Amino acid sequence: MLYGQLNDVLLDQCFLMPIMSVIPLVLTSSKVQGISYFHNEGIDMRAATTG
Repeated sequence: MLYGQLNDVLLDQCFLMPIMSVIPLVLTSSKVQGISYFHNEGIDMRAATTG
């Protein structure tokens, strides 16, 4: 019972749970701008443009 309650508290207070420690990299042309990272180290290419 105590372990279940402790598990619930830890999961409720965890904002970011790292899965792996390798930072993803992107190789692009120097013309590509606007690539950023999410808080969970994912790559955000929604604002990527060439210019």
